[in-house]
Amino acid sequence: MAAAGGNDRGAQAVGDWLRRRGDEVEHVHRVLRVDGFVPVAFRPAGPGIPANAERVRDLLEREGVRIDLAGRASARQRFTVEEWERSRR
Repeated sequence: MAAAGGNDRGAQAVGDWLRRRGDEVEHVHRVLRVDGFVPVAFRPAGPGIPANAERVRDLLEREGVRIDLAGRASARQRFTVEEWERSRR
């Protein structure tokens, strides 16, 4: 998200914002780290959002995302900045 917003080094700021205002973002639980992991420090920003990283992974699996034994979402199922940029051309 940070790279798509024009700041490759802004991931921490995005994470902080999502912790405070993530309840305003539909499907906020789908925002993963660049390496495909749910942030260990994931905390819900409001009602209806999974309570922790484990529950996020469970929900992602129910939605059809393949999660490996390490807890990482399948690379083939992740949306990357490169894909976002291609979609805008």
